Amino acid sequence: MLRARAASPIALLLLVLTACSGGDAGTDTGAAGATAGTEAMALTVPVSTTELGAAGLLEDVELDWAVSADNGIVAGAGTATDRYGEYVRAALAPDAAVRSYDPAGPWAEVLDWLDPAYVQQAVSDGARFFVEEWLDSATRWDDSAEAWAALNAATGELMGRVGQDVRVWAADGEDAHRFFDLDDWREGLGVRPVAYPTDQPRFVVSDLAVTDMGVYAPFAEDGDLENVGLSVTFEATTHELVTTADGGVALMRQWMTLTLGSMQSTGNVEQLWWNSNYDVQRRLTGGMAALPVLETTPAVPAGWEPTTVGGLTFAVPAGGAVQDDGDGWLGYPFGTSTQAGDDAMFWVHGPRDIGADETPGSWIALEGFDNYGLTIPGATVAAAEIGHDMWGQYRVRIFLHGTTGGDLVAYRVEWDTTPERAEAELRQVAGTLSVTSS
Repeated sequence: MLRARAASPIALLLLVLTACSGGDAGTDTGAAGATAGTEAMALTVPVSTTELGAAGLLEDVELDWAVSADNGIVAGAGTATDRYGEYVRAALAPDAAVRSYDPAGPWAEVLDWLDPAYVQQAVSDGARFFVEEWLDSATRWDDSAEAWAALNAATGELMGRVGQDVRVWAADGEDAHRFFDLDDWREGLGVRPVAYPTDQPRFVVSDLAVTDMGVYAPFAEDGDLENVGLSVTFEATTHELVTTADGGVALMRQWMTLTLGSMQSTGNVEQLWWNSNYDVQRRLTGGMAALPVLETTPAVPAGWEPTTVGGLTFAVPAGGAVQDDGDGWLGYPFGTSTQAGDDAMFWVHGPRDIGADETPGSWIALEGFDNYGLTIPGATVAAAEIGHDMWGQYRVRIFLHGTTGGDLVAYRVEWDTTPERAEAELRQVAGTLSVTSS
């Protein structure tokens, strides 16, 4: 059986946390769609991303096609068609790094059970399927029976049997709809693909890699070498241009993982698991400082406890064990009566050095989010966004820049909530924030 596999809560969180303000490996932003910000004076908080676009304050996006080439993506020999027209098929070059298995590498232990030639072939074939049949499926933008037929046929060939119906599996999966265009959800967001290129694939691929590998043994007992195989996980980010409701050109990014479990005895894939998420974004001309400001009052609510991480001071309800995810994020219990639920968590990250390739104070506006400027004591600039994230959670995210030892650093705060409570909680939390330099 094929199914969509949900990632762990921490893994999901970490992916969400990479989806917001900042640059992209697969894109450049240009000022073609931007105007100087006299219109911004008329905007009031909160301001939706759609309103920012209609005011001419969001920059159009261009793709960096060299990133795809670096990841081994080339134009295929043929074309395919979806509801928006004909497009050049993506192909994975024979010498692409993702196709290679290193017997002395991080997953050398699989050779205790598996033949090296089989492992190499399974990795290479899986990588090709991931790029050419899965990422480049017509079902990205087409929910028709004709679009699904090609993916079903390719999946059937991989599994050594006909009659597969990936759409049914996707519809039953918890996360799979975020990749395939089930029930036209992309169009429901108000986005459409731009006209497809005529000489290259319709998207850029970055971060294409094998991220996990192990022995796949769903039927084997200890010491049974006849019923074992390989589980291998591929990951990539796709970047493609879309038009939005205001007529601007935005970037749709999608993170995709696909795990294939194949049997050594037949070479056929027995199971597939996948997960996907996305955002749609454009850069705001003028950055955080161009956003209308939400008025807040400095105060620490009764029963809350001031806490400091680096140079950031904030407050959370007192009590409860702090969670450290090991990657710079600290989680605090946030389950008061004003929050979304008793198990709500308040997450803080920082200080993080702002890289040389980043623009201090820049702001990436996401489709479906409301945007807020903030004035935080000690922060050089701050802003927030509220909306449904890629997993459907309603989320508040605050970004702050400050200085530490003369260097510009970034902090981030976020939590899940409800539409009815989000803005009041933003005011409450923002009133506890301050940044000190040291």
